[in-house]
Amino acid sequence: MRRAAFVLALICLLAFAARVWNVRDVFVEGAVYFVDADCYSRMTRARLVADGRGLFIRRHDFENWPQGTRPHTTAPMDWAIVIGQKMIATGLGLLDPGRTSVLRSQTLDLSGALVSPILGLAACAWLACWAASLRASGAGVPPAMSGAGVPPAQAGAGETPAPLPTGGTPAPLLRLRSLGVIRGAWMAVPFFFAISPALVHGTLLGRPDHQSLVLLLLAVALSAELSLAATAAGAGDARGGRRRWSVIAGCGWAVALWVSLYEPLVLFAAMSLWWLAFDRRRFTAAEHRPGWIAFAAIVGTAAALDGWRLSWPDPALRSAFANWKQTIGELAHLDPRSPLLYRWVGALVVPAPVLLFLAARRDRRALLVLGLLVITFGLTVWQVRWCYFLALVFALSLPWQLAALRKWWIAWPVFVIALWPMAQDWDEKLFPEDHPELDSEKQRGVLRLEKVRLREVAALMRSADRRPFLAPWWLSPPLAYWSQQPGVAGSSHQSLPGIVATARFFLAPGPADAGRIARELGVKWVVTDDPDRLVATSRPLFAAAAGMPYVVHLHEAGQPRERVTGEDLKTATPEARARLLEMADRAEAAALGSAAFSCVSTNQFYKLFSVNPDKVQSDE
Repeated sequence: MRRAAFVLALICLLAFAARVWNVRDVFVEGAVYFVDADCYSRMTRARLVADGRGLFIRRHDFENWPQGTRPHTTAPMDWAIVIGQKMIATGLGLLDPGRTSVLRSQTLDLSGALVSPILGLAACAWLACWAASLRASGAGVPPAMSGAGVPPAQAGAGETPAPLPTGGTPAPLLRLRSLGVIRGAWMAVPFFFAISPALVHGTLLGRPDHQSLVLLLLAVALSAELSLAATAAGAGDARGGRRRWSVIAGCGWAVALWVSLYEPLVLFAAMSLWWLAFDRRRFTAAEHRPGWIAFAAIVGTAAALDGWRLSWPDPALRSAFANWKQTIGELAHLDPRSPLLYRWVGALVVPAPVLLFLAARRDRRALLVLGLLVITFGLTVWQVRWCYFLALVFALSLPWQLAALRKWWIAWPVFVIALWPMAQDWDEKLFPEDHPELDSEKQRGVLRLEKVRLREVAALMRSADRRPFLAPWWLSPPLAYWSQQPGVAGSSHQSLPGIVATARFFLAPGPADAGRIARELGVKWVVTDDPDRLVATSRPLFAAAAGMPYVVHLHEAGQPRERVTGEDLKTATPEARARLLEMADRAEAAALGSAAFSCVSTNQFYKLFSVNPDKVQSDE
């Protein structure tokens, strides 16, 4: 027992260390930065909750200006971040009474950075305990899934003889003999979860995304369902076990559906179809009722308090979405021949169907796991974002895959060798200097500098007044979070109207068109990025002229101008001061080709322009 606890502690330590490998990208120059644009939208929600704006944020005014959005995002992840902030603030109060730490003013950011690794650590520990319970309890399946019990004469070593059914009472369950033979088979599940690059990215430091919470909840729900499939029917102690696992599964599914009505809903439907096909008592038996009551209570509470806001875009926006999603990496298709698949789950994915089919001869739950694996694999080929759940199901399948190999001295070498593609992925992440062809360390350094420079731009936009801004959609969430100003675009599909509006601005053929769009949107700031990138990401959204857009000239010509020095203001008469200001304005308007825009700040990546809507007419 002590040895198992020590091994579990080591695996959990490894899991946490793997999830903070990018610490230099998150903590930069004493500040906290996040991995994805969506993370900043989540953090804006968490800040609204922390500031007392309400426990449930049903509307986003900080994106898709001026309409805003009614987001699909729900409250549980917001609460997790805010609770983490309270705990960190309390801890810093005890450890830093002199208030000298730079983190004192960044407790919310620190909580957002740490929440996903902590959830990943919790999921790893849960899976370790669940996998260990498989061996301790002797895994098996109900007769409805496995057929008649095994007569004593046919029972092999390590199996518990199962008497034939009598009086309509289902037979006891078959042991999964190989789980008892393969030494330490339970360790494979948490170890794989700890190091899988896909699962690590889903629970990465600086990535406060709902997927980390969904992964934990689905790990609980799916493992509970697999344990339910192994409990004996009819025995009193087994009935109590089914009741406990049913409640755990019901709570896991319900909260997962509260967090997201996408991936959990698909897997819940697949699991329900399995029970309908093989054992409908899962829906009617008395011992399962507490689980269904808990499920209904949580789902009903979520719908009443947080609500699920579903909407369907109009045909024009659906066409734009089809084009926009091509620029989103997690919505791309996966080539099954791609090395990415093996880097996510290892080479064991190739023989996995055969191994699970062989394991199903002793434990029909292997067929359930195989079905889930096929479903998540197909969905991953369709959308890369399913890779997290493919890796989770693969981790759950490992006890049955190893059991099919029968001998520990065969199973463990095969398992370790199959991890080689994942080891290559980690080698490139941790030792980029050994892979100069990737130039990854230099790219990461540039990305870190971009984040710092963008935050400097946002600092200039901060104001007590509401001053909306227009920026590329991938920059809008961090700018909104740091500047606390609303943006036209956003990173979610619900901000698609704003994304299309920004694309029209960036593709405007002349200054008059760009100024008119800015005035119609009511923005006070415009932030530009590399013009080639702006044009390349805007053109696919709708048919537009192929000429050079005005934003290219705006970005290249924009330079902040010193309107009047302090000495000029001191010595000039009021009439001379007015003439100086007018001359500076004319010179800047001539350089930009527009009086509606004034360049306020520039750096090697971004430029910030103030918008003068009353001067749009002069451009026309």
